[in-house]
This record gives sequence, structure tokens and C-alpha cells, in this order.
Amino acid sequence: MIILIAAYLILCCILFHATENFTLLESMVLSVASLFLASFILVEVLSLWNLLNSTLISLCWIVSNVALLLIALKVKAFNKIMLPGLRIGYVYIFVLLVITITFVTAVLSPITNTDSLTYHLSRVMYWIQNENISQFATNNHRQVSYQPLAEYLILNIKLLGGSDSVTNLVQWICFVGCLFNGFRIAELLNLTAVQRKLTVFLIATIPMGILQASSTQNDLVAAFFVSLFFVGYLKYKRLQSLDSVIFLVAGVALGGFVKGTVYIFILPFCVDLVLLFVKKTFWKNKFLTTHVFILVGGFLLVNGAYFLRNYQLFGSIFVTSSLEISNEIYGLRPFFSNVTRQFTLQLGMWSPGNFWNDLLLSNVSSFHEFLGLNISDPRITFGDYDIKRFSLNEDYANNTIHFILIVSATLHAIFNFSKAKSQNIWLMIWGGFFVFVILIKWQVFANRLFLPWFVISMPMVAKSVSLSKWRLKALVIFITSVSLPFLLLNSTRPLISYNFIIGMLKPTEKLSFADQKTLGLYRKNSILLTKGDKFYAGQESLMSIIDVTNNLDNKVQKIGLDVHRDFEDYPLLKKVVPSKVTVKHVFTEEPFNTIEDKLFTPQLILSTENTADSIFYNKRLFKLEKANGQIKIYRLCE
Repeated sequence: MIILIAAYLILCCILFHATENFTLLESMVLSVASLFLASFILVEVLSLWNLLNSTLISLCWIVSNVALLLIALKVKAFNKIMLPGLRIGYVYIFVLLVITITFVTAVLSPITNTDSLTYHLSRVMYWIQNENISQFATNNHRQVSYQPLAEYLILNIKLLGGSDSVTNLVQWICFVGCLFNGFRIAELLNLTAVQRKLTVFLIATIPMGILQASSTQNDLVAAFFVSLFFVGYLKYKRLQSLDSVIFLVAGVALGGFVKGTVYIFILPFCVDLVLLFVKKTFWKNKFLTTHVFILVGGFLLVNGAYFLRNYQLFGSIFVTSSLEISNEIYGLRPFFSNVTRQFTLQLGMWSPGNFWNDLLLSNVSSFHEFLGLNISDPRITFGDYDIKRFSLNEDYANNTIHFILIVSATLHAIFNFSKAKSQNIWLMIWGGFFVFVILIKWQVFANRLFLPWFVISMPMVAKSVSLSKWRLKALVIFITSVSLPFLLLNSTRPLISYNFIIGMLKPTEKLSFADQKTLGLYRKNSILLTKGDKFYAGQESLMSIIDVTNNLDNKVQKIGLDVHRDFEDYPLLKKVVPSKVTVKHVFTEEPFNTIEDKLFTPQLILSTENTADSIFYNKRLFKLEKANGQIKIYRLCE
């Protein structure tokens, strides 16, 4: 049934292109945006009547596709398809190779990302269990409070019978969408054919983008909508047309429903648009007034129900950042601290004896002594400050080469006074960067949060490149070689066996490109060689829940979870929810304890928090039956 989604994408693309208002690339990216919109509508509407189930979701997608097909036939859309000519050179061949390898990695990989195992996929399984998206009691607030649009599409895929591998393709589709958006942005910036090609190549080789293209996180989804908004911004600045408003409203409404950081990176562009509306006195122009109404109305229609649910439970529409990762102090000192540390987060790399990172750390420490701030000040730091040597993980990998290119291109624009338009756009791009460091605490995994910023910067980088033919080729070859480890040696989903590589380099103490702790992550076989749960060997917490899940009594129909926030409950939910076993969190904290089901009486309580031989829940006694790793299993005393 998953073919229904592919058919929907194709039909939407054909219909958008048939209107003759959109190029083929624009039609493709708008069809992706409409896929997310359709998922949103189906989930929100069916949830109102507790009807989120496979039968109705399948029926809705069938009806939607039939309706689109009939419309396409009526308007003779199939006769209007115009395929553009495209010269295939080395650069595009390598981009196709990146797309292909990330696709293979996605469809062959189990779910490996910690965030996916703790909340991205977990929340989807709770929705399927409850047959609605209403707030539920949980020990992990991210399962409820974080923006859910990416997971809405995953929910549709799951209900249509899609496997974990297919859910990985949500980010992959957005990765390809970012390439299309980048090309269209390059066109709107009047870049040459070579610069457009370079834009696509640079986006395709962003290390964090390559790694995330096969995961079920949502940073690439956010990047897709931010870059879609940028397309709309450039189109609207050129000509205030209704078709460009579609890109803007998709970017701000759907993008904001994916991740809160989307607002940060589009904020400077929104400010510029507001100034444009004021300059043109939009209240006197019915067309511009209509555009403003569509933008504001579209945003509220998509995000309104989510804001309301958050406000009812938490007393705030934005819970995710305000509780944990927002800066607690503001001013020049925190600003310069965060800017400096964000730069080093991108510039950390391997060097003999860790010379380079130690040099960075020494200078940053001295600078913080001058500022009078602790380098890990908890008021502006989430966790402890650190500079990664080298990482192939989608949570930590930096984009060093691309960052250096961005800085170089920015300096080129600053000192090239004849290109005022480039300077203005760079000002807005960097504006998003600076708003981020003003509002958000420094965190070691911030590189992934900056992925939208990197994507929209690449067309501007390509615009500034003025190298000779051979130097440009040398740059492309260099970036290609640097991107290969991220493409083939993903630390959680490797295509090439680490065991084979490490076996050739024994003893491991001589391995200098990473520390021993990192090596523990790399001691894995390839996804091509490792089957089933063996892929998770060495991850004790995950193996514990997998072992418990595989040995559950078939008579158990109700399970309570008394677990810490980052508990990886997805393997349990994946197995038991389709079998109609009910799983609910117990002993939850405020405010979730106010909506916890007080009538729920589980047969088992799986706990990582209790150490007693017996516990009481809802006035019923549970006795410790056994411990499995970090998990203690308590059974109801009849």
C-alpha cells in the first residue's frame, strides 16, 4: 500500500506543472510539501473521532489518488509535461551516486538514531495505539510537545504497512528536495550553469545532510522547508505573485510545524518581507492584503491546534526550547561566547596528537577568561563544552569545509561593494545564525540544528566562486574525497564493515583518528552483513529492552513504563502495539500526572527508576520478578 504515497507525489507534481505557473523542479518540491500537508490533514481530522487506523488511512489515500488522477485526465495534465534538458557531467554523476547510496542505506537500515528510538518513532506508535494524537502521559515530554509534522508522515507510512526502512525515506525525500530547492534558488539568483551545478554539488556533500538522509530525524525536513521558503522569498521579491506566496506559506506554516528552529532561520527574511509590505502600504492593495491573510491564516490553520494542545497541558504554546535549551542570560558576553563556540563546533577536526582541537580549546578558554564566563556556563550551555575530533554520526558531525566556504564567500561579498544584493542576502542568512546563538544555548549536537542554514547558504557560496576551471575541478575533487567517509562509513549505519577496517589496523591503540570511546561506536559490521538485533550488539541499554521484548509472556496485555526520559521504548512498542498490547507510562511527573490514566492496571511494570523489591501503583502491589540489565520487571500480585 505504500505505493499510494509514491503515486500521490507523481500526480501532484504533474498537476502543479500543468498549471504552467511552476517549473518542473518547483512542481516536484511543491508535491513533497503537499504530501506533508495531506498527511497533516488526514491525521488531524481522523484523530478527532479516534479513527487513526490502517483501514481508513488506506481508504483516504486511495480516494485522494483517484481524485487527483481524474482531475489530471480532465485537464489533460499528462500532455503538458515538459522535461528539461540536462547535461550530465561528473558533478551530477557524483550527486546521483550520493542520492543512490543514501537511498540504499535508508532502505536497508534498522532504526539506529537515539532520538528516533526515544521519541520520533515512539510517539508514532503511541498515536497508533491510541488511534488519536491527543496528549498522553509520558516520561519523555518530547513525545508530546515537539512539533510533529515529520512524524505525521511517518504515521501515515506505518499505517499503510510501511517498514522501518520506508520511514527512513522521509528524510531522504527531503534531502533530494533540498537539492531541487538549491538549484531553483541558484536560478533565481541568476547564477551561471556552472554555479548552479556547483550549488547542487555543495548541498549534496554537506556531511550532516549525507548522514541524516537515511535517518528518521527531522533536520533535513526542516532544511527542506527553510529552503522552500527561500525560493518563495526570492520569487516574491521579484514579483509579488500568488504562486510565490504558496512557497512562503508552505515554508513558514509547514516548516514551523516540523521544528522550532525553522522560525529562527527564516526570521530575517520574514522581517524583510514585512518591510516590503509596509513600504507598499499593503492595507491599500487588496492583492497584497490577500497575500498577508493567506500567510497568517495558513500558519494558524496548520499550527493552531498544536499550539492549543501545548497550551492546555503546559500553559505555553512553545514548550520544547523554553524548558531546556533557551539561553538564560543575554548580552554581549553571552553572545560572543556562543558565536565563538559555534565556530569551533564547525572547525573541530582530527590532527596529530589532537594539536588543532587543543589549540582551539586553549584560545576559546582564554577568550572566556577575558569575558569573565565559564566555558561551560550552564546558563548558555546545554551539557559540557567540547570540540569533537572527528565524527561520522548524524548527531555530531561537523561541516568544516562548507563552513570555511561560507565564511570565505561572506568576506568576498563584504569587500565586493558592487554586489549589494549579495550583501543583503548574506546579512539575512547570517542574521539567522546570530538569532540562533542569541536565543539557543550552545550544545554539542548543534551542528544538525544548523543544517537548514548550511543548505540555504550553498547557492550564495556558489555565487561567489570565481576560480579557474582547473582550480574549480580541484575543489570539487577535494570535497568529493572528504564526503566519501560520511557516505560509506556512517557510524550507526555503515555500508562498509568497521570490523574489517579495524581488523586490518590492530592493535586499536595505534588508531589515531578517534578516541577509544568513539571506537566503541564503530565496532560494527556493515548493514549489508548484519541481520536483525545483532546490529545493536554493544549497546547495552537497547539490547536490554530488545531482550525483554523478545521474552514477553504472550498473556501480557497491559504494560506500564516507569522509565527515564531517554529510554529507548520504540523496540517494545514496535512489537507489542500491533498485537493490541497496551503500553502506558506510569509514575509520570507534572504536568503529565494530571492526564495519567488512573484506572490503568498493568500486568507488568518495566522500570529503570525503582530499586525496591516491590512497588505500589494505583493501589495495586507489584513485586520484582527479575532484572534484565538496566530494566527491572515488576509483576502484578493478583
